[in-house]
Amino acid sequence: MKTPGVLFVSKPLVPPWTDSGKNLARDIAAAGERYCYHVLGTPGADAPGPNAVVEPVYSQSGIYAAGIKQNIPVFKRLLKPDRLPLYHFFFAPNKRTSQVARTVLFFKNRKTVHTICSVPRSFDNIDSLLFSDVVIALSRDTRSKLQEKTERRVEHIPPCVPLGPPVSAQRKQDALESLALPAGVPLVLFAGDLEFGRAASVCVEALEAILSGSNSHFVFACRLKTEAAQAAEEKIRSQVASQEWASRVHFHNEVSDMEALAAAVTLNVLPADTLYAKMDIPLVLLESLREGVPVVVSDHGPLAELLDRDVGAKVSTGDSGEFAQAVTTLLGDDAARMAKGEAGHRLVREVYAPEVVGAAYERIYDELLQQ
Repeated sequence: MKTPGVLFVSKPLVPPWTDSGKNLARDIAAAGERYCYHVLGTPGADAPGPNAVVEPVYSQSGIYAAGIKQNIPVFKRLLKPDRLPLYHFFFAPNKRTSQVARTVLFFKNRKTVHTICSVPRSFDNIDSLLFSDVVIALSRDTRSKLQEKTERRVEHIPPCVPLGPPVSAQRKQDALESLALPAGVPLVLFAGDLEFGRAASVCVEALEAILSGSNSHFVFACRLKTEAAQAAEEKIRSQVASQEWASRVHFHNEVSDMEALAAAVTLNVLPADTLYAKMDIPLVLLESLREGVPVVVSDHGPLAELLDRDVGAKVSTGDSGEFAQAVTTLLGDDAARMAKGEAGHRLVREVYAPEVVGAAYERIYDELLQQ
């Protein structure tokens, strides 16, 4: 029996692996077992797994958002005749891409799946941006919000991160040295967004309590995608600069080995009040949990779902005092951190593993193709 094929429509599945949406598509294709995965890449790009083939549609890898020049060849590929019965789209809902998908599907009869890689600013009028047979939400929270706004079928399948051997001690040491971060002291990592929401501000407001209550260092590792993000970082730097503990606060933008940094820190924190422009469950949190590093997150939307198990601490959204207390308490309790870290490791392997997530997608494909 011939293996059915599925076309992944995403950003180019090539390095750098700094985009959560394309990382998700890569890992699902790598773990797939019963389908042949056609993924969009660049000439000479490696296939992500044994059951995947690369279609060299893109001329370059791109960085964050694909521009018009990249969208045109993707549109041409979608209109190209093929025998693939199912198309799977990976992107945040937006008018331009949704219109392209609708245009293609007007001419081609295909079953479709759309994974919403990050939520819009508002769910108002979201139904006008949806087009697929099945919409996939990455959290229960987003699924619930979508179901209130559309009659389409919405399913919840969580994101995933690759498994494999733990990050080695040498690799963690190299990551710390490359960033001039101290070894042998507690490190608290914030890898959230500086431009949207108050998460970074909550961290700044909590810094004095956290650093005075422990010998820890705090690390802001945030990509500066826009001028607004750069301005936000400059403001935080100025707030910190005059403090006596300023030398224990570190700022980094592009990190060459974020997986190793996420494994090397003591805690990974995200006291967010919005996840706009981020994945429902940010992959950097899962990368820390996979390596036994607990997390401290707000009770905002999807983040609260991580604390269905005791893998860290959950704090009230926007409460910097409660956040500082949770961080300080965990930094001072080695046994609790170890227990929560072990629970996080199990959580990733049981819920957020590519094999688990890939199998869930293949069950959706099976249902669609049997209709």
